[in-house]
Order: sequence, then C-alpha cells, then structure tokens
Amino acid sequence: MPDPTGPTGSLYRSSILVTGATGNLGREVVDRLQAHGARVRCLVRDRAAPRPGVEWAVGDLTDPAAVRAALVGVDAVFLIWPLLDSAPAHDLVAELIAAAPRVVFLSSTAVVDERDAAVAVLLGHYDQLDDKPHLLTGPEVLGRADQVALLGVALRRRLRFQAATADLSRSRMLTAGGSEQLVEALLAASLRRPESNRITDHVERLTGRPAGTFARWAIDHAGEFS
Repeated sequence: MPDPTGPTGSLYRSSILVTGATGNLGREVVDRLQAHGARVRCLVRDRAAPRPGVEWAVGDLTDPAAVRAALVGVDAVFLIWPLLDSAPAHDLVAELIAAAPRVVFLSSTAVVDERDAAVAVLLGHYDQLDDKPHLLTGPEVLGRADQVALLGVALRRRLRFQAATADLSRSRMLTAGGSEQLVEALLAASLRRPESNRITDHVERLTGRPAGTFARWAIDHAGEFS
C-alpha cells in the first residue's frame, strides 16, 4: 500500500468533503477519515450537532451555489448520491471534478465496505484514472434479498426480505425527518431504477487489496445486530 506522505516526507493530510455524512455509511467514513488524520468537511442539509475536528457546510446537492461554497479549499470529495438513479448526478460530478483533484463516487449497486471507502478517499491521489472520478463498488452485485440472506448467515438466524409498500416507505421516511421533496424523489427513482451490474476494480487500485465482500462485512458487524 502506498505511503501517505508528501514529497518532503511529511504526512499528507487531505482535506475531504463528505456528502451524506449524517447517514449510516457517511458517519462511518467520517470516523475513519478522522482516525487517519484527514481534515473533514461535511455537506449536510441541516446543521448538525458540533463535532470536534469536523467542519459543517449547510446545503443540498441540488444547490450549485452551496456545493461550490463547500468545495473551497478541499482536495477530495466523497460523494454519496442519495437517489437510486445516478443519471441526474452526471452534471454534479463534472462540476466536482473541475473543482477538486479527485472525486470518489459511491455506487449503490455493489455494496462497498466503509473501511474500503475511507482508505480509497485518502489514497486517491496515488492512482491515475485519466482524471476521471473513482467509482467504488464491492466485488459483487447483491440485491436486498441477497444482503439479508448473508446477514442471516452471519447472525445464524433465518431472515427474510420483504419489500415495503410505497405508502409505508413514504410514511417511515417522513417520520424519520426526510424532506418531502427527497422522499418523493427516492420513491420515484425506486420505480425506474435502471438495471446495473457494473463492478469496478477501483478499490483495489486505490488501496492495493481487493474490495471486501458483504459476507465479510456482515460477519465483522454481527455484534451490532444482536
């Protein structure tokens, strides 16, 4: 694995913008980035509680002015796109690439271990991908039912996946504090989500090791589901 030092031998301390930082994966990525000594700025829709070592930028990915303000002074972006359909993100990704030397884009199709995601963001400057964003995926495409089954194996319990209705999903997301606009966008995207079997080797190219499997992740996190 590359040594994260600058040309003079001093520790290379990245300044990284993280979107989706208050979600489950985003929080884990922020924790791991801080543990590696990175400077972290989080783009969030609503100001979060103060957190040592984290700078908060309030705005939405659909607001170009807020995104541009959040990009000032950063040299990497970890983008968690909130919708199932990534097509609307193309213009945003192009703007991020123009503003930051590297962009790591999280795929929603092949599940990525947060440990891989954090290290990939930190080491992105060592890999040359023709100035294109790094697209992180896991080693296999898994549906929700597949993930639940693997989690059941790790927990030694019989688990079954059952899709919620649109009305129930809407009610739960609104109750959890989701904005009506975002909730409706998520529901609409779930109905027209394009089929994708794309898997990349970007995690391995950035970290020097293959991406972790969901089965391994489930075993390592089994205690959190007890």
